[in-house]
Amino acid sequence: MSVRSKFAFQFSGERLGKKLYFWTFTFRTVHELKDARQRWSKFLEKGLKRKYPQASGLRVFELHKHHGLHIHMCTNRFLWVQDLIAIGKKYGFGRTNIKRANEGALKYLMKYLQKERPKCMKGFRLWQGFGKIDFCKCKDIVINSTYTRIYRALKLTCNGFAKASWWQRDMIVWQQYLREDLPEYFLRGKTTVYAPLHIEREFAF
Repeated sequence: MSVRSKFAFQFSGERLGKKLYFWTFTFRTVHELKDARQRWSKFLEKGLKRKYPQASGLRVFELHKHHGLHIHMCTNRFLWVQDLIAIGKKYGFGRTNIKRANEGALKYLMKYLQKERPKCMKGFRLWQGFGKIDFCKCKDIVINSTYTRIYRALKLTCNGFAKASWWQRDMIVWQQYLREDLPEYFLRGKTTVYAPLHIEREFAF
């Protein structure tokens, strides 16, 4: 899980509030990942969001060793479990669990996201927000460090830098990073992570 994805998820969770409901959905039978993901999308778009248009939440995919894809979800309002069970049956869901929770549930979901991503889930969005809340996205995250200050400067001043491959850009940045005469501007301050459009405070590490 990238640093940007980690902080985007954390900032998004803070927007949900402190009173949460934690859901886990399991399919009755094991489906191929592509099919399971499509079933979840239909459940969400044609079922949950139509029944509860004001609900917002975050969902996380977890690949279970024996039971296939599990979907965990935190919502910011109460949803009748009988309604979601009835909707879920149309799309192959079986067991559905719900618990009252607080922001600790988001830390629990973060543990799933920090696991090593299975190769078969490459290209999947492991987490995603839905509903009326303007959730934080990876592109909203700004990392301010010596490396990123050098990267942004090269992007603005070096012709062809932006068109180079990631590995080439990374090598060029590190070549500048290791210079003994690197200007003080690039070295100053701690590394911080923030999302200007979503939250004012910064994380320093």
